[in-house]
Amino acid sequence: MARQQRKRQISCHFCRMRKLRCNREFPCSNCTSRGVACPEPQHAATAETRPAPAKKPARPNTGDPDIQNRLERLEGLLQGLSRQLESVPELANQQPVASFAAPLPVSTAPVAAPAQVQAQVQAYHLQAHHLQQPLPLKVQDLTNNALLVEEYCMVTKTSNSLFSDHVIFRACPVRSITQLSLYTFQSPGFSSAALTAEPTRCIWLPNRDEAEALVQKYMADISPMHHFIHGPHLQRLVTELYASLKSGSQVPVGTVVLLLSICAIVTYSWTPHDDDKKLFQDTKEANSQTLIWVKILFNLLEICQRNDHSSIECVQGLTLLTVTLFNLEGISPTARAMLSRAIFIGRELGLHRIDHPDADSFCQKYPPLTRLTAEVGRRLWWHLVGVDWMLARFPGPQEGTYLINPEHMAVRKPANINDEDLDEEREIVGKPMDQPTTMSYSLHRIRFLEISREFTDKAPISKSSSSSQPYDMVLQIDAAIERFTTQEASPFFRISLTELEKLPLDDPWRSPTAKINRHMYNFYIHSQGCRLHLPYLARGTVDPAYAHSRQACLRSARIITGRVQQLVKEDFGFAHMMLRLGVAMHGLFLATIALVFDLCLTNGAADDDSRQREVEFAWRTLKNAESQSTTVARGMNILRHIMDKYKIPCPVGVGDHHEPTATNGHANFIPLGQIPADAMGIPAGMPLAKPHQAEQELEGHISKMDLEDVDWERLCWEFDAPFI
Repeated sequence: MARQQRKRQISCHFCRMRKLRCNREFPCSNCTSRGVACPEPQHAATAETRPAPAKKPARPNTGDPDIQNRLERLEGLLQGLSRQLESVPELANQQPVASFAAPLPVSTAPVAAPAQVQAQVQAYHLQAHHLQQPLPLKVQDLTNNALLVEEYCMVTKTSNSLFSDHVIFRACPVRSITQLSLYTFQSPGFSSAALTAEPTRCIWLPNRDEAEALVQKYMADISPMHHFIHGPHLQRLVTELYASLKSGSQVPVGTVVLLLSICAIVTYSWTPHDDDKKLFQDTKEANSQTLIWVKILFNLLEICQRNDHSSIECVQGLTLLTVTLFNLEGISPTARAMLSRAIFIGRELGLHRIDHPDADSFCQKYPPLTRLTAEVGRRLWWHLVGVDWMLARFPGPQEGTYLINPEHMAVRKPANINDEDLDEEREIVGKPMDQPTTMSYSLHRIRFLEISREFTDKAPISKSSSSSQPYDMVLQIDAAIERFTTQEASPFFRISLTELEKLPLDDPWRSPTAKINRHMYNFYIHSQGCRLHLPYLARGTVDPAYAHSRQACLRSARIITGRVQQLVKEDFGFAHMMLRLGVAMHGLFLATIALVFDLCLTNGAADDDSRQREVEFAWRTLKNAESQSTTVARGMNILRHIMDKYKIPCPVGVGDHHEPTATNGHANFIPLGQIPADAMGIPAGMPLAKPHQAEQELEGHISKMDLEDVDWERLCWEFDAPFI
């Protein structure tokens, strides 16, 4: 009997059609994973009944013009869709990296009006229409080439052959910089014996070990106040710079600009606490070098401008030079010009569109940025934006205007991250805003200036000054500042000294960087609040409608003086450096004026003694800063002139040779609570209120004071003058 042949199990239909390896279990694994029906097949068909294999379709002739056009349109459509998909993540991530405000809940999200919805729908349909009818690739290339030709015709670079200058870079001991010439007759590329008919610019740098010490001082004490330089990257740049000097290769000019600006601002900020570094004989010698470094830097910047040099390091150097000039001479035209130049070069580098959705299309126009340099660019650009918006709130030609429109930039806010956590290898992940980092003060300052810019936009150019603004806008600005300080700002900026001392010594809130950030935040925020309400201080003593301004002005003034007292108790380098910082001294000036004039206007109060001590401390601090800063000295002269004009004596117990003198020629040290009858506009012969008088009688005398004789608007303008 013949052996019966076993029927072989065959693959399923889907696996046979796709030529997949079937496990011959029904449903099979391939069909299960793809969600395809997998019926169990019947026995294999015989050869006679099997269908003939299907013929492959013939490949179309690509030479057919109609088919070629259809392929080009299809490729154009796919290219447009791919660009659209690439831009979706950027549109979804419009929330900045460092965000203060929490997102709105779904139930409280604002609902768009019908007109807005209709406009959005029309825009969507219009965009979809363009996507459905893309241009062929040939037409797109022709259009792009036409635009490129127009761009090359209009945008050109400076010819180096016309304006190029030779310059020599040399290093010398930092203390010898005052004795060296800025020109040499040695021609670059020739031996020392070869002399040229015209002198060559010579840019002197400190020796390498001295430069590294200056950089370390900058990163530790100055950088936390405006942190737009990455510390480890700066150290690498300095190493490469001196390696180039040693080998005789081409020197990176941008790094030289940055190093010279660091030398200028560090020597300006040098304090007795830094004398142990043994770089200078004393603080006076270090401070005297500031103008020399500024002069060397101006010479190099002149060459950079003629040679059309642009780099991130050059923008950083210009920004630091602007900060130095602000401290040296106030908000001067030269300082504003350096700021404008830094903004211009920043745009040349594409810093204003780092996070643009189509950033890849601008690679040919701007230098490429790595992950690290892009984040440094965000820090630098937002610092320039903040300074630009801040100047719009100060008197001067720039008042009420700014250069950088937020609608004309595509840059996310920098991340709240320390320098040691930022490198090329790791993804940038910012820390929560309640955790202090080297960027904490900078990010809060950016947010505060965003609020300030909103009110700058609301005020027309004819009413951009603080004195001409309606009082209801002043109250709106005050409410916005209060909301920012109490709800948005990090808690570690508001912590008291008592609460801070309870924390462990290694707590991040007690780090030196956190201390500097905390003090700078309070100086800046409360000086703006004090300046906002100072024109209404006198009115608040007689008119209840302005009482809030008086209270807010005095509260900010006392916070500023309290911070100065806390700095004295902490006794670290920043307390001495503060005497040379325009931001801190400007706030202390405003606080002193507010406390002095309020004590004059409301004499006889129960707390006169404590208020007198506050004024004496603030006045003594300003006197100590007179010899440290030219802007402070000019401000003190103006303040004494104003006090002499309104016959206001200087505080008791504070020696000053500018006090008003009595008729017998002797110094007249009268407590501020006891003002002569004709002082501050009081009519002659009117008796002053005594401390034991009733409150109603005291208010009656104050109401009779001729407060119009005190020009508060002019007073604020004269006080801002040293810083402008």
